[in-house]
Parts: sequence; C-alpha cells; structure tokens
Amino acid sequence: MSVARVVLAGGLALAAAAPAATPEPAAPRRDPPAARAAVRFALAPESVVVAPGETFTLELGVPAAGPAFNGYDAVVAFDTTALAVASAASDRALEGDDMRGACGNTFHRLSAAGDSVMVSHVLLCARTSIEGPARLHRFQFRATGAAGTATVRVRRAQCFDAGRSVATAPQGETTVVIANPNRGAPETPARSNGRTPKGGRP
Repeated sequence: MSVARVVLAGGLALAAAAPAATPEPAAPRRDPPAARAAVRFALAPESVVVAPGETFTLELGVPAAGPAFNGYDAVVAFDTTALAVASAASDRALEGDDMRGACGNTFHRLSAAGDSVMVSHVLLCARTSIEGPARLHRFQFRATGAAGTATVRVRRAQCFDAGRSVATAPQGETTVVIANPNRGAPETPARSNGRTPKGGRP
C-alpha cells in the first residue's frame, strides 16, 4: 500500500495511508456469439393441385439465411399410392439455379428407390460455397392415383462445407391435391331481350 508523509506542527512527520486508487471498471463480459442457425430445407410450393396423370415439378431450396455449404445429400419421400417419380435421371436441367450459378462444375447424382428419391449435389469449384436463400434442385413427379390428397416431404438432409458437416434441419413438405380436371362452368341461361316469342305470350 502506498503511503504519503504528512508534516505536523513541530516538525514531526507521521506516515499516513494514501487513499487507495479507484480501480478501473471491469470490462463488460461478452458472451460468445450465438451459433448460426442450421441450414433449413423446404419444398416449394407448399401445396399444388394437379389432374390425374399430370406431371408436376417441386423445388428443393433453402428459404432463409444460414451457414455456408458447398454440397448436400437429401432424401425426399412421397406417397407411392398416388405419386411416382417422373424423372430420376441426373439431368443438369434439374439442378437449382443457385447451385448452377455458383459454380459451372458440379457433381450431381439423382436416384429413386421405393418411396423416395435421393439427390447428391456438390460444388466442385475450389473455395466456393453458397448460403440461403438458395434454390437447389427440382423434382418431377406424376400423379398416378385417382382424386385425393398426397404428401411429398424432405425425409433426410445433410449439408457439407469443404468436407465438414454443417448443421442441417430436414424440414419442408408439399401437399398434392389430385382433382378431376375442370369440365367447364355450367351454362348460363340466356337473358330475355324483352321480345314476345313466336306463338307465345308476352
């Protein structure tokens, strides 16, 4: 403890304790930054109306911002009593716009088995990743059942970035309403023009 010398009358000196220095306020505690949310998958649109035998397209995407990734595996399940996969070929036209736009060189494999279709999709350009919102892949289905309702949903999904797993939330489903095609609106009765028909009364 530092001391100060206090001189009294008569030449005597006494040692007195100096006031303690005021401590500097402690720096505010900073909590570690919260972890970024997982990559959340979704199918679009959320509902669609089709006719029996009609082929339709659903798009797998990431609707909101999240961690960066450069590849993913996803399994999409469907109701086999009402739907079938219309295209299971690894067609580049089925790749989502944001995957194709981020890198001209991609690995893309599509396969169907049982009640599901699986896609493996990777950007092969070095140091290239994407974040949501992003459009990833298109799936084509055909309505094989009669009128009714069926569901297509994301069963499993996992994202990667440079070989490391990225937190992923396999969500999202589409309700497919299979309805008979519209046979036309009922005929509207002709309006009277105020004239008396032949052989009749006004």
